[in-house]
Amino acid sequence: RFILLPPVIKRNRCIPDDYTERRASLREQWKIKKDEKILLALGSDFWRKGLDRSIHAVAKRNDAHLKLWVVGEGNPEKFIALAKSLNVESQIQFLGARDNVEEFLWMSDLLLHPARSEAAGACLVEAIVAGLPIIATQECGFSHYVSQFDMGEVITQHESETLLDEKIHHLLSTPREHWLARAKVAAADTSLF
Repeated sequence: RFILLPPVIKRNRCIPDDYTERRASLREQWKIKKDEKILLALGSDFWRKGLDRSIHAVAKRNDAHLKLWVVGEGNPEKFIALAKSLNVESQIQFLGARDNVEEFLWMSDLLLHPARSEAAGACLVEAIVAGLPIIATQECGFSHYVSQFDMGEVITQHESETLLDEKIHHLLSTPREHWLARAKVAAADTSLF
């Protein structure tokens, strides 16, 4: 009597035919410098999604070219205070809830989702078909898709506290062409839509 439903994500998250031009245009529009890397935190309920872990990882990397953009609803006050205490406030930007999520997926360099709990995690599948590599905890219901399509790293709660910065470095070092090729394989899988 149980039926496993597909993620049912929107096809507009997939890499568009003019992806390279769109990405370049969006990054120019948002004034992202060529040497900057954008880490994306996507979703509301910041603490459950592990935003504090992501902020700690940015601080540990100690790289001013690394930016963390937060898209979603929630009270950012304690996370801003955390960023201030770690001297990375200038690297963290809270953008609120957005309708154009696909554009943030295309212009970013890595989705960070070190959640403490997550029943599903549609943003993981959206990132996969958008060509955006991912770091997610194994507690995310859809994290198996990250492994299935070779689109990043699925980590333990312990790794999210201690090794997240190392995982970030590893994935940002992988050529973008790898992620785009894997995304096209995923986008051809009709069970995701």
